[in-house]
Amino acid sequence: MSETSEPAFGGRRALPRNASNAAEDDLPTVELQGLVPRGVNLQDYLHVTNVHLFKERWDTNKMDHHTDKYENNKLIIRRGQSFFIQIDFNRPYDPRRDLFRVEYVIGRYPQENKGTYIPVPVVPELQRGKWGAKVVMREDRSVRLSIQSSPECIVGKFRMYVAVWTPYGILRTSRNPETDTYILFNPWCEEGPPLGITEWKKVRIKLDTSVWKLWPRIKMMMDWTMVMAVEMRRRGWIGDLLWI
Repeated sequence: MSETSEPAFGGRRALPRNASNAAEDDLPTVELQGLVPRGVNLQDYLHVTNVHLFKERWDTNKMDHHTDKYENNKLIIRRGQSFFIQIDFNRPYDPRRDLFRVEYVIGRYPQENKGTYIPVPVVPELQRGKWGAKVVMREDRSVRLSIQSSPECIVGKFRMYVAVWTPYGILRTSRNPETDTYILFNPWCEEGPPLGITEWKKVRIKLDTSVWKLWPRIKMMMDWTMVMAVEMRRRGWIGDLLWI
C-alpha cells in the first residue's frame, strides 16, 4: 500500500481543504450553454486580445497603493482600494450589446461563497466596500476600467481572467501568469479590516513614522513571503492565510 494518499475530506466539506496559494486549477476558456448552430464562429464575437495592468513601479496603481517599493513585476494592490486596468478587444466595445466581466481566482477549488472566486461585474458607479468595475475610458478597441475591491477580500496571489458573454456561452481568456495580482492588507483602509479602526490607525502611524523611512533600502520578494506564510500555516504557527 502506498504511503501517500489523497487528502481526506472533513465533515460536510465538499472539497479538499484549500491551503495553498500555489495550487491552482485553470478556469475553462469556453463554457457552452447548449449546442452551437452550424456555421456559427464564436471568434466572431467580442474577445480579448490583451490586458494591461499598469504594474510598473512608477504607475498609478503601485504609487497609490504604497507598493512601489516591492521588488516584484506583478501587480500589487491593497484590498478595499480602487485600481486601474485596460482591456484590448478585437473590435470596439459596445455596452449596448457586449457583456464582459473580470474574474479573480485563488487556490485550487475556487468558490464564490468562499471568496476564492470573485466575479467583478461592470457597473455604472462603484460602491465602496463592494467589488465592481467602472468603464472610465473607451478608445478605439480599448477599455480602461477602475476596479473597486472589497476590504474583506482574501489576502494572497490571485489569477485573473476576463469572461465575455455570447448567446451560446462564455468565452474566457487563458491562464496568463503575467496578469497574476497580489492583494495585500490595507492599513490605509478603515472599512472592514480584521482589526478595529483604532488599531489600524496605530499601525498606520507606525508605518508613516518608521517603516516608510526604511523602505527605500528594503528589497522584498512577494513569492518568498507567500511561501513562508503558507509553510508557517502548515506547521501550525499561524492560522490559515488563505482565509484571512
